[in-house]
Amino acid sequence: MEIFILIATGLSVGLVSSFFGIGGGSIMIPVLYILFPKLPPAAIISTSLGAIALSASLNTHRFYKAGLTPKKQIGVALFLATGLGALIGSQFVYILPAALLKKIFGGVLLVLSIQVFLKKNSSGNTDQHEGKSLILKVVCFVGGFISSVTGLGGGAVFVPFFISLVKLPMKLISPYSNIAMVAAAVTGLAPHFFKAGEFSLKSELAQKAFIGHVNILFILCLFSGAFVTSKFGVKLNSKVDESLKKLLLSILLFGLGLKILVG
Repeated sequence: MEIFILIATGLSVGLVSSFFGIGGGSIMIPVLYILFPKLPPAAIISTSLGAIALSASLNTHRFYKAGLTPKKQIGVALFLATGLGALIGSQFVYILPAALLKKIFGGVLLVLSIQVFLKKNSSGNTDQHEGKSLILKVVCFVGGFISSVTGLGGGAVFVPFFISLVKLPMKLISPYSNIAMVAAAVTGLAPHFFKAGEFSLKSELAQKAFIGHVNILFILCLFSGAFVTSKFGVKLNSKVDESLKKLLLSILLFGLGLKILVG
């Protein structure tokens, strides 16, 4: 039963991550906690990061084929800044109270959702937006750090700041965010393979699927769902009117902020 729920969860994650550029950790983590209440936070977080790494990589490939990814130099800088933040954050998972960070993060999302809603439609060419390299790197570093500590993927950080600070056009938000999420998820996930732990699950197959704190079976189930809906989200990203997407995104961010604060 849990396997089917994970696949269904992956379906929503694939659409959200490819259309909005938000990794889906805010969807996966509550589901994982409900399904597997005895798993430690590190196992939940690493499972979320693993699924995000695969789905964001798939989305990035599809955005590349659609000609929406940034120039190579910008992409590499974005990847490295995010990876560094994620690497540092991954060392704090076993130290910092992730619950406190989530509460602060939830409040920030509420504010950002209002900023996104009030923001005027983007103008100017892509090179103008890519010129803000320092701001882009700082946003990616912070997003990578929060991603590793909370397992939320970082997209919920990247997206509103890409809009309000970097001032990217709406159609480029998801491609940029997915590249950053690949770096954040892969770098944040790696250390969890080498952390030993003891787990108690009903399924013997699921029990044997752990490598360190990472459950390969759970990750593959989530990704199988995301694989189905990812292509649809990429197509929607280019077709949906910017004003409508901005409205939908602000509603989503506001909802995520409330969910994180209350949950």
